[in-house]
Amino acid sequence: MNDVEFRAISDLVWVSDAAHMFIANVDTSYISHGEIMDGRATDLGNWSPALIDIITSDFEEAVLNACDPLADGLHLVGAFKGNFPEGLALYEYVAGRRSRYAVIHDFIVSKDARRQSLGSSMLMWLENQFREAENIKHVFLESGKTNDPAHIFFQHHGYRQCSLTMMKEINASVE
Repeated sequence: MNDVEFRAISDLVWVSDAAHMFIANVDTSYISHGEIMDGRATDLGNWSPALIDIITSDFEEAVLNACDPLADGLHLVGAFKGNFPEGLALYEYVAGRRSRYAVIHDFIVSKDARRQSLGSSMLMWLENQFREAENIKHVFLESGKTNDPAHIFFQHHGYRQCSLTMMKEINASVE
């Protein structure tokens, strides 16, 4: 992966391309409780009709934080081969009540670049960023329960299941 450059996306010009790259490379197996809680999905099997607007908004927030890459809040990194991102990671530094930690909200590799070590290289780059940040001891991520390729990938890189999230729809007609 010598021809790949990992860098924070710090220009709003890239947000639309990044959002469309996200949409083109995820399916409903990607949906977890986080996508439902953030309004990206309406339930475990359906993306929100406003998904592109929601993703664009999340990415814009991250780009605005790029001026301080170690600060709390959302950040967006791209794996660039040439002028287009082949991979994206949306992550967040969080100052919790008793500890500071990182959360990988999104980790996307384009369908054409999968199984070529891009994801492994991007994850290693990202973990190095976490090591440079102050007081980060843990990295958390979640994955849709049927997203087996992602589970295998992250387990291969030392991530392990630490909890089980459950949900119940109380009033399906409320949006």
